[in-house]
Amino acid sequence: MEGSVSSIDQVPLSDVLPVAFAAVEDDLRRLARDLQARQAAAGRVTWHWFLEPTEAPRTLSEREALPIVSGSIMLYNSGVDWLELDLDIAGEPELTVTASVHVACWCTENHNAHYVLEACWPVASAHDLIEGFAAGTAILTEVLNAGPFDPSTWRIHAGLPDAPKATP
Repeated sequence: MEGSVSSIDQVPLSDVLPVAFAAVEDDLRRLARDLQARQAAAGRVTWHWFLEPTEAPRTLSEREALPIVSGSIMLYNSGVDWLELDLDIAGEPELTVTASVHVACWCTENHNAHYVLEACWPVASAHDLIEGFAAGTAILTEVLNAGPFDPSTWRIHAGLPDAPKATP
């Protein structure tokens, strides 16, 4: 079972997080509320949660993890281009928190998205979960406060092969 809502308050954290992390549910909600309250995020936040794996167990690549809770802030979307911020708690093989900024892929081989900024924190304890989630919200808050919200700027900064030419 999974769901999609516009506020962290609607995510059943007690149902999706491992039991060992129940004590930090309020802290996670507080941090997420602060993030979704930013003016640039208003009306653009979607939270997803996953109670059960959506696929049969398989070997995960180094970049993959099974999502538990995922927050997305769509800052720009023209239908063919986008800029999105993500904050994820994932498990398998180990619990992690990941914050990322990604843009649409324009390569001839469609990758769907390019991660132009990404940070990941391994989680071994409730303290680690809060520390990683707080660090992730801080990174995304900085982007929300300072921008830019144009995907082209991020492409140029990341040196993507499909980036427009920088103007002097």
